[in-house]
Amino acid sequence: MFNVINEEDVRRFLQRDDARLTVPLMQCLYRGLLCERAALEEVKDYPGNAPDWLTPERFQTDGPFHRFVATPEIAALVQRVEHWLIEAMARKETWLEERDAKGRVQRLRHIGKVPHVIDKMQKDMRRWAQVVADRRPHPGRDEPHVEAVLRLDDGFVWVRLKTAEALRWEGRRMLHCVGALRYIEALQLDNAQFFSLRDAGGQPHVTLQLCDRKIHDCRGHGNGAPSDFVSAIDALRRAMGWNCPAIERMRRPSRRRHPLYRDACLDREMTIPGNLDLRARRYLLRLPRKLKVEGTLDLSQNVRFTALPEILEVSGDLRLAGCTSLGIMPRWLWVGGDLDMTDCRSVTRMPPTCGVAGSINLTGCSGLRSVPRTLSVEGSLTLDGCSRLKHIPTDISVGDTINIGRIAYCAIADVNRRLAGGGWVTQRRRG
Repeated sequence: MFNVINEEDVRRFLQRDDARLTVPLMQCLYRGLLCERAALEEVKDYPGNAPDWLTPERFQTDGPFHRFVATPEIAALVQRVEHWLIEAMARKETWLEERDAKGRVQRLRHIGKVPHVIDKMQKDMRRWAQVVADRRPHPGRDEPHVEAVLRLDDGFVWVRLKTAEALRWEGRRMLHCVGALRYIEALQLDNAQFFSLRDAGGQPHVTLQLCDRKIHDCRGHGNGAPSDFVSAIDALRRAMGWNCPAIERMRRPSRRRHPLYRDACLDREMTIPGNLDLRARRYLLRLPRKLKVEGTLDLSQNVRFTALPEILEVSGDLRLAGCTSLGIMPRWLWVGGDLDMTDCRSVTRMPPTCGVAGSINLTGCSGLRSVPRTLSVEGSLTLDGCSRLKHIPTDISVGDTINIGRIAYCAIADVNRRLAGGGWVTQRRRG
């Protein structure tokens, strides 16, 4: 703080008729103006109207001294702070009522310089602007772009996204790609429907894609898993009569390390934010024990590749075609797209917990002996060339068809009769 010879002028400059405004204004700017160089000018000669405490001897020994000057810039700054405090009182901000024994506002007690008060003022301005923006109508947020389909007891509501503007707004708020051109075209061609879970304030929390009365994809903020809203998703599924999605039927992966992966996988966990392309590597691949790929994982044509991670989650497609040495499958596997295991001849069994949102192609997996009861496939299951597979559990979930050779079946009992009989009957696909 500088030596200011007219501190009383600062007090008079900040004095207002309303005491409720004067107290916080003094807290915000009194000490700050006494430290602000733009509001002070140096006094080089002993002033004629010097205050009683400033003697000529002190002026010579304790200087330099300064005088407060209310420049236009300082007056504009004080006016901005005053308008901020008036707006805060109009909005009945709670921090204005939180005061100490001397009546000072607690939030403003530690303001020492002008930048401190500007920072607090700008924070409040941004917060108020966001509130106004949230209340302003946005193209794609409200009717006629959306339609409410189910209201839940906790104030949440499921809405159907009806237009391209609704998809774009949803994508911007949820930080994912539902507003991309391919989703807009799917909506316009009536190949897919899209739903959004909104809270009481109209903010989205879950985006759901429906294809052929089956939940094709379900995402939270930033493409995260909507694990906190499973009950709301299930309520919509029951109300609309849809099929149960694969992700709801799967158990959570176990974190216990299995000795089978001790030498085959690296002892680490890894998340890949996009696609991972490891096609046709000449060296021996060793993947982490736990791996999450937020795009497509391509391991095709790695003839020396032997083991997948113990826990593997792939948001896009998983491509394993031509991995002829692959023998160790994950204990927990979830694929958001298609799973291609063409010519994986060394695979004898599928993962004990396996869910695929797309289709599974097991063409040429001649070593496959069993399929787990928990297998869940939203698309089709192709078993052409699985000569050692003699039975399929009746508990598996297949959303489309089971393909054996050129024949497509929907009844597992009929498939099992064909498997038990041996050989493959090739004829035209049934209509």
